[in-house]
Formats: sequence, C-alpha cells, structure tokens
Amino acid sequence: MSMLQAFFQIGQDHKNIFAGLDISRESDLCLEYMNKYPVIFLTLKSVEGKDFAGALEQMGVQVSNECKRLSCFTPIMIKR
Repeated sequence: MSMLQAFFQIGQDHKNIFAGLDISRESDLCLEYMNKYPVIFLTLKSVEGKDFAGALEQMGVQVSNECKRLSCFTPIMIKR
C-alpha cells in the first residue's frame, strides 16, 4: 500500500501510520483530506501480454476490478 493511498483512502483510518511525521502536525490538512476520498490503485506489475492489445485488455480488467471495489462508482461507469 502506498502512503498516498493510506492517507486519502475513504473508509479506512491510518492515522497511526502518520503519527510522528510532519504531516500529522498539519491538523487542518488532515481533517480536510485524510480518509475522505476513494483511491484507485493500479500496478503494471501483473499486466502481461503477448502484444499491446493483450496488455491493454489486462489493464482494463484491473481498472474494472478497482471500480467494482469502490462502491461510489455506478455500474454504468464500469461497463466494459
């Protein structure tokens, strides 16, 4: 998990990760942004393909899975 995802991801509380770091002293910033936004996490690590079209298809699957994971996206937005 990335620090950005831990900071912004809605529905999770990772304040303990940031305890003692400079950002934790920015209380107004933390109140406004911490754990308030859905975060789409994509990695190219598992995207493989014999050609560009195959790799693009796998990337589309990853995006679709992330959108399904985040309930804030409507089904029409994740239609393939």
